[in-house]
This record gives sequence, C-alpha cells and structure tokens, in this order.
Amino acid sequence: MKVGKQVRHNFKASCSRWHRKGALPDQGDGTLAFQRLRQQLFTPIITPGFKLKREDKLFAIGSCFARGIEAALVGKKMEVLSAAKEFDSFRTRNNETNLGFTNKYNTFSIYNELRWALDPAAEFPRESLVDIGNGIFYDPHTNPTLEVVGLEETLRRRSITSQSSRSLRVSHHQFCSKPFES
Repeated sequence: MKVGKQVRHNFKASCSRWHRKGALPDQGDGTLAFQRLRQQLFTPIITPGFKLKREDKLFAIGSCFARGIEAALVGKKMEVLSAAKEFDSFRTRNNETNLGFTNKYNTFSIYNELRWALDPAAEFPRESLVDIGNGIFYDPHTNPTLEVVGLEETLRRRSITSQSSRSLRVSHHQFCSKPFES
C-alpha cells in the first residue's frame, strides 16, 4: 500500500485519535485512545493495510521489540530472514537469546548495519573492534550478550551478521523498531 493511501486509511479508522476537543476521559464506550487507556483492559484497534502470507519473506531490525516480532513470526512458521539459523552457533552469556546481540538501539546503528551490508562501497570498520587483551576482541556494534571470543570468531560473527542483513534485499516485508529517543 502506498504511504499516502495508508495515511488516509489510518485517519479514517474509528479509533485513530488520541484526543478530541470536548471528549470526556471517563466515557466508557469512547473510541479515543486516552479513553480506552482508562478501561480495565486496553485493546488497540488496528486495521492493517496489508496481510502477511505464509510464503512471504520477512526481515526485522532494531531493538528487542524487533526480536519479539521475529519470535512471534517464527512461532507462526513464517520465514524470518533476520532470524538466521547461522546465529544458533553463537555462544551467549547468561542464557540470553542468540538474537539479542543483533539489537540496535538508535537509528544510526541501524543505518550503519544496513550500510555495511548493502552498500558495496561501505566496509565495516575493522579498527572499531576492541582488543580486550589475551587475544579476545569485542565488536561494539553488537549488543554484549555474546561470549567474548578471539579475533577470527569475532570477524566470522560480523560476516554472518552482514549476510543476514543483506537478506533484506529479498524480503517482502520489513519491520524496524527502535526505542524512543529523548
């Protein structure tokens, strides 16, 4: 659906507004979001402009919310390219999910990840890897949920991460989440 058409679709929805002049907060049957938040169970009312099909290829990037979307879609037997099986070989600390290391917490980190994967002229800055000592390296462009390892394994992880990000090219739907920035 084209963006303009989607915006018009959203504005026509009966529950698409947060507040309207003169609306009372305690109106039990109110359709405004600030009224529905006062109900015992808040139920978002969403009319999507598209439907996912079983054969769709999906890609998610961003914060832990993106990992939740991935998990839900994988649970529905959807093909989620960003939840690459190759990540299963990565050893985590504290029994974290293997995909947690892919979390990106700001727009710039999402941009960098996609730029390094999709732009042939952009190379991952190898000099950004942190030498912790004793042959152990850390990639500061990942979430610190993985066990720290040697340079060769750190570079292998980076390569797999880039391969996964490149799968965005063949995906049918993309989901991007990031936390609110102040």
